[in-house]
Amino acid sequence: MKTAIVTGAAGGLGQVFCSLLLSRGFHVYGLDLKEPGTRLEGMSFISTDITSIEAIEKARTLIAQETEGIDVLVNNAGIQHFDSLIEADMRMLKKAVDVNLVGAMLITRSFADMVLKARGRIIITSSEIGYHQAQPFHSLYSITKRALDAYADSLRRELGCLGIKVIKLQPGGLRTGLIGDSLRSYDEIINRTTHYRRPLERMRRFVVHNLERSVDPKAMSKVLSKALFSSHPSGRYRFRNLLVLNALDVLGERGADLAFKVFLGKGVI
Repeated sequence: MKTAIVTGAAGGLGQVFCSLLLSRGFHVYGLDLKEPGTRLEGMSFISTDITSIEAIEKARTLIAQETEGIDVLVNNAGIQHFDSLIEADMRMLKKAVDVNLVGAMLITRSFADMVLKARGRIIITSSEIGYHQAQPFHSLYSITKRALDAYADSLRRELGCLGIKVIKLQPGGLRTGLIGDSLRSYDEIINRTTHYRRPLERMRRFVVHNLERSVDPKAMSKVLSKALFSSHPSGRYRFRNLLVLNALDVLGERGADLAFKVFLGKGVI
């Protein structure tokens, strides 16, 4: 029986990953801080903090007792949080980097030898935010996903020398638990900001528009299946990316600066 590990297994996209793998007869180890609301039959859940080396080592020990190789390793865990870079809680700054970037690096480092043994593949869930112009107040997500993109590219080129496939995913808006959390965090910073109330209120319309066009993660099943099971997968898959973000890319860095300055207006010192 083939074996897979999925981080962020309790979330919407994580559950889709697990379901697809289970439908192909994989034994799936789901890693997350919290148990999924619905435990999928055939999935072994291990409560794991992917930012903790000790927790990851404990999970590895449990998995290594049952299998020697990992055929698919899915780095899917992540958090989304709106804030300004000069007003954000410093603990949140660190948490965003730890969960969205360092966690994937630690998980991959810990299980790399098992992936090599099985001649498996590694999938990394990034975001459309990772390759577009960086967005104000979506800063933590923009920064960490862009860094995760670079990590995925570097890892793919290193492991390509060993015949191991690394695939990154860059989806647009998916209707997951992150969406509701995002809007709540956005409204919280509007209420407590010292400098940015007007720009944040104007930006909120853009945020709500994006949330309203989000789709069920199951809509991405076809793309995920290609990444998981194709004999010759692409190194990158995109899904429902926003046209307005493509337009900002066309403007270039200086053009995007001007567009945001006009759209957001002035803050207060």
